[in-house]
Amino acid sequence: MQLSCEGGCQCEMCYTPHFLYVIFASDTIIQTRAKKASLRNREVAQTRDTLTQRTKKASLRNREVAQTRDTLTQRTKGLQNIF
Repeated sequence: MQLSCEGGCQCEMCYTPHFLYVIFASDTIIQTRAKKASLRNREVAQTRDTLTQRTKKASLRNREVAQTRDTLTQRTKGLQNIF
């Protein structure tokens, strides 16, 4: 299949540049989409890492709170035994 140019020509010389342009434009679109996807993947990874760090910090705080609670419970029991 050949494309006709404005002058009505249907030779390979008219078809080839247009075909190459379509390939170039498609390749550019694909590269742009790949770059956007790559950026989104990096953002997702960064968000995941941030959430992992927050989870670790929250877990540590929860352990510290539990340890403090246990200590206070032991002190309360000790005081109850005195009185």
